Amino acid sequence: MPKAKGKTRRQKFGYNVNRKRLNRNARRKAAPRVECSHIRHAWDHAKSVRQNLAEMGLALDPNKAVPLRKRKNWRQKPASPKRRTIPCLGTSSITYVTWWRTTGRTIRVASFPRLFAEE
Repeated sequence: MPKAKGKTRRQKFGYNVNRKRLNRNARRKAAPRVECSHIRHAWDHAKSVRQNLAEMGLALDPNKAVPLRKRKNWRQKPASPKRRTIPCLGTSSITYVTWWRTTGRTIRVASFPRLFAEE
């Protein structure tokens, strides 16, 4: 069976409350006091935390400010290599050349001759 709900009090609007002072006090209470005077005076409340710190030359996330090379991803080969067929002139051999894209540079990995061409 359903339970009887308790009486809920109706919310009344406080007409005699100064909204500007109420919002200012709530903002002061929510934001902590910054001890560094340079940061405190340079802070703009209209901007985001990231924008304020960027203008001061500070980093929000030190891991993104100084990225470290991930060795695991650096050594892995990509899933789909580019492969090009280069026919050798005057012979029936075909050379396959494979390039891998790593760190923005194109590296030639292997080239080997194929002695018999497919018909």
